[in-house]
Amino acid sequence: MAESSNPSPRKFIASSWTTLTIPLTSTFSDDETEEGKAWTTIIKPLTRENLPGFLHGIWGRVTETPEVIWLVTGWKSSEALQKFEESSMCIEQMKKLESMSTSPPNTVHCSFTGFFWDRLTPHTSITDIYFPSPLSPSTHDKILSLRGLRYFMAPGRSKPSAYTGTGVRGWMEKVQKLEEKEVATVRFVDYWNSEELEQKFKESAGIFLAGGVGKGIWEHFLEECRELGMLGIKEVHCAFEDIPAQFWD
Repeated sequence: MAESSNPSPRKFIASSWTTLTIPLTSTFSDDETEEGKAWTTIIKPLTRENLPGFLHGIWGRVTETPEVIWLVTGWKSSEALQKFEESSMCIEQMKKLESMSTSPPNTVHCSFTGFFWDRLTPHTSITDIYFPSPLSPSTHDKILSLRGLRYFMAPGRSKPSAYTGTGVRGWMEKVQKLEEKEVATVRFVDYWNSEELEQKFKESAGIFLAGGVGKGIWEHFLEECRELGMLGIKEVHCAFEDIPAQFWD
């Protein structure tokens, strides 16, 4: 598939997202079981000490489709990620993942505007928004610079915030398919404190626009995406877990 351009000069965090299918009956998350020991051999090499340019790793089941698991890694650069994926260590890792997953593992790359693992919650949302491909550089940067889902006026100290911090976003590196159309995909990661608070934010959090016009933040966000050519949107949630920075034998 054709590569999508990334004209922005800003610094990005490279990442890989590997999708696995592992039944709910699996005991891989228990490191005392055979499946758990096999999983540990997969994630144990993912440390900064072992891998130049590696930053952090996370994994988790997708809430809406719990048999789907994401294994996600973050890197200082796409070059560091590419070097790892060409290594014998990665080839061996993929073989082990294939033996655990009931469907072939699938990996995509995404370049993020910040550290996507810093503010994770049990109700982290992953939202993919699809746009026509190719995009002009100006449209590309307008999409990446959208205000996103953050308060216009934050709640007072006595009221709970809907999220732990401002979300991040990034472009998928390769053009994808949506209903047989080639699309460019931007992935938004938002850190909701709960499902209830997410819904309340989307239903009631507002923003004042030019001329004093008031709108809902969620409504305004979707309108901006439509104006820039949005073709579709898909949102899921995941309770990610961190891969330890160091393993003790």
